[in-house]
Amino acid sequence: MKRKDKFYPLNMTQRTAEVKAVGAWVQPEVENSYSNHQAILSAQIEEVRLQQRQLEKELKLRRFQADVRHRVKQMAQLNKKKQLEKSYQAAEMERHIVQQSSHAAEKSTPRKNRCNMRSEDFSIGSDSPFTKEFLKVKREKEVKAFSDQINKVHKSSRQARRNLSSRQVVNERFVADDLPGGMWRESATREHPAVRNTTEGHVIDLENTNSYLLNEEMPPGDAPYPLTEQPPQGEDIESWERRLKEMRNSLPKIVRFDLDVSDRDSRAKSIERRSVPVMGGTDIERALAVRNMPYINPGLDNEDERKQREKQRAMFRRLFMDIEREQVKENLRRTQHRKKIALLKKDKEAARKAQETRIQQKMEPRNPVTGETLLEEYTREREAEISQQQSELEESRRIKKQLETERYVQALKTNLKEKMERRNLTLPALCCCGQDIWDTDPNTCANNCVFYRNPKAYAKALQSLLSSCDLV
Repeated sequence: MKRKDKFYPLNMTQRTAEVKAVGAWVQPEVENSYSNHQAILSAQIEEVRLQQRQLEKELKLRRFQADVRHRVKQMAQLNKKKQLEKSYQAAEMERHIVQQSSHAAEKSTPRKNRCNMRSEDFSIGSDSPFTKEFLKVKREKEVKAFSDQINKVHKSSRQARRNLSSRQVVNERFVADDLPGGMWRESATREHPAVRNTTEGHVIDLENTNSYLLNEEMPPGDAPYPLTEQPPQGEDIESWERRLKEMRNSLPKIVRFDLDVSDRDSRAKSIERRSVPVMGGTDIERALAVRNMPYINPGLDNEDERKQREKQRAMFRRLFMDIEREQVKENLRRTQHRKKIALLKKDKEAARKAQETRIQQKMEPRNPVTGETLLEEYTREREAEISQQQSELEESRRIKKQLETERYVQALKTNLKEKMERRNLTLPALCCCGQDIWDTDPNTCANNCVFYRNPKAYAKALQSLLSSCDLV
């Protein structure tokens, strides 16, 4: 077979021209080339020292920020706990007052049985003995459960109060010092060791001091044996020296920083010494800084207490106003209830009487002529007899009064006539019904006359004439 692939040579003119090297420059590294330059070395050391100091400052700043955040968080938690305690006390007081007021309102305006007619055992609508016993047992169970709940709430409140008092941050015996920085350990010279005045300390040789250092590291109560240079009685010197050696090895190691490179060898040969600073009042209080933080905003507490008192006063006023309104409403309901009971009684009594009357009418015999019962017939006859007697009595009284009036008028006429005859006087007529005074008579006068059927006016006129005659 013949191959189909063919080989085509590349175009040689497209290749890049070869660049040949004409030379090379090689310089060997000189060992410790900068060892002779002390200025560069000291500059590098100073740079490293500055970097370390900057790093220490950053670490201090971070620690301080973390400490401040922790303190602020702790203060916020403390304020939250105090606010929670105040809220709990206010809620407890409100619950106590509401409970007392509810008992008083229940006693003054009871809601269980508002009907006044159910006080008797045999009244209509009263509860049965079984129901009363069941309600009594149920009420006792409710009172017991309520008292158990109250005891549980009081127990939890006492426990929470004890926990809050045990976590108190501010110490009552705290006395702030006058040193710069205060209890927060912050001052303008804190980050400048060159201008800060440090506390002078006692320098103690670790190799030559045994008992003093041991007594400083271990309290006397925790030491298993007396810390003195002389061995105790009953123990040999070798074992005592071995124990001292073990105690020296167990001491904390001391870390030191040598900034000067030239004095490294001389410092390595020097005796190890330890500086024990004397702690002042501020240093002692630093360990208790978290527990001795004073409250810096007393005005807020006073304002909160004032607002709390105003809220409680408003709550009491609203509560007692509600109780008074409930009492007024209860009195109105009782009045309406009594009115409804009176109306119901009246209607029931009328219905009862009508029912009794119908039953009695159905049961009693009736007269076939008049259709009345014996009682109705007797009542009708009795009423007729009484009315007749009253009319007869009134008629007799009228006749008697008329006779008395006639006799009185006749006596006046006689007396007047005698006086006129004695004095020879003539009187005019009293009205137009007659010629003279003697013709006037209430029974014969015209109906438009003033004396018509009016003997009282006629007697009064005669009496006035008689009085006039006496004057003359």
